[in-house]
Amino acid sequence: MRKVAIKAALLSSIVAVGVALAAPASAAPILRRLKNADTTYGAYYLGIPPGPQNGFVTEGANLVVWQFGQEDQLWYVPVDDGFGQFRNYYTSPNSPVCLSVTGTGNGEPVIDQACDAFNDNQYWQLISSSKVGKGSEYPGCYILWNITTSKAIGVTSGYVANGSTVVQWDYDGTANQFWCVN
Repeated sequence: MRKVAIKAALLSSIVAVGVALAAPASAAPILRRLKNADTTYGAYYLGIPPGPQNGFVTEGANLVVWQFGQEDQLWYVPVDDGFGQFRNYYTSPNSPVCLSVTGTGNGEPVIDQACDAFNDNQYWQLISSSKVGKGSEYPGCYILWNITTSKAIGVTSGYVANGSTVVQWDYDGTANQFWCVN
């Protein structure tokens, strides 16, 4: 029954994405860090390795989690249950990079890629933990749901530590697939 409820919540969220595509955005993205909800070994944030180099981040890098640190962990995030691109703060204003995936399968790495309004692999929805029955376990956290691949992002093998790679995977409700907007 729980799996049916989770799938129903995800399906309704996907339908909402279709509506969101037709409607204008109501609020501008906010500059935030995305902290992984799995804090077994500490607090880890989504970032771009190896961090800012000469003032910019490396395009095409496989994203990782790392303890609180540099500006490569700052993202323009759609507001509460929002839909859109996650653009990295620490890039050139003339060539920003966005959260992206290159394939559709489980285990595909999440990368930063030049932002492209026509690249559907760069569009994500924040789905509140409360909408998938995990609100009390991960308050204030979200699933980052790719609208093209219908997958969530999480930490590879579920082991959250410095340098762990971020990948897309079928939603399974584990802590490493939830991201708290800080």
